[in-house]
Amino acid sequence: VSGSRATLDFDSFYINGSHVLGRMTLQNKSTDVSGNTFFDVQMTNGSMIYGSDGRLIKQDVIWLLEWKTLGNNDREDDTYNITGTSSGVTSNGDSYTEQITTPLVISRATGCVRHFISGVTLAQINNNPDMQIEYGDGICDRRAVVTQGGVSRVITLDDY
Repeated sequence: VSGSRATLDFDSFYINGSHVLGRMTLQNKSTDVSGNTFFDVQMTNGSMIYGSDGRLIKQDVIWLLEWKTLGNNDREDDTYNITGTSSGVTSNGDSYTEQITTPLVISRATGCVRHFISGVTLAQINNNPDMQIEYGDGICDRRAVVTQGGVSRVITLDDY
């Protein structure tokens, strides 16, 4: 329902032994004539303490999420398109900001829901050259191309 809001406070929440903290707010903004629903997503004081070695990352997020449906009840053909920004501190203690320059897309197809299948982000980490991450062309292959300082490399996205 447009205007409805949910707030999640992460306290004693763990993923694979890592402690997740922070507050996430999700607000339903509207639904368009095609049945796609738009949400404001904010994460404040987000952090993860890795159970394996105690490393800490911090993240604040302001996103607009569009839940795209094909007008049917089959969720496997739905996608989430995400735009917005984030900022925080990496596990190495470096401050960063990140802008989504081409909407990030998550497919709800089996095996894809944990990874972006397309989209581009641009991150600035301390005084380092900008880092661009390209998540592909819509194929669910868990791969992305990271480019920094004119050097590109392909990475495989981990499950969390």
